[in-house]
This record gives sequence, structure tokens and C-alpha cells, in this order.
Amino acid sequence: MHETRSRSLNRPEVKRKREDSEGNVRSSSKVPRDQSGVRDVTMAKKARKINKVSQRKMNLGAKTGESDRRIFVKKPKHLFSGKRSTGKTDRR
Repeated sequence: MHETRSRSLNRPEVKRKREDSEGNVRSSSKVPRDQSGVRDVTMAKKARKINKVSQRKMNLGAKTGESDRRIFVKKPKHLFSGKRSTGKTDRR
């Protein structure tokens, strides 16, 4: 009797060596985002100083920052031009 179908054969289980896995170890808390890219204390101080200097230029010049770039009045010209507003002819 010749069985060529590999699915019908039961393969013997392979014995594996038990290893110490880190699956049971409790996860450690994550590093805060402001400290994640910083190597040591001196690097953190330098980064803070560079940040302050860059912000100081904005403050001294009283210039708008990134968040101030917006349109204050949103009145599209094609919707508001040519509309007669006084008298009886302002609506139909």
C-alpha cells in the first residue's frame, strides 16, 4: 500500500528544548516622548536652550507663528459680489 498524500499522514511531534521566553515578564513603562530622543542630561539642556532661542526670535519680532496663519474673514468673493442689499430687491 502506497500513500503519497502528505496530508493524510500524521507527522511525529518534534521535541523542542524549553527556553526562557520573555513573554511572562511584566512590561516596563514607556519613556516620556520629550525624553525618548535624548541621550543624556546635557543633550536635553542643549535641546531646551535651542528651543528657547528659536522662540525668542519670534517674540522679539512680534511675528506670527505657525498657528497664526489663518484667514480671519471667510467671505468668498463670488458669493458676495453683486448682491443688492437695500430695498425690496435683496431676495427672491
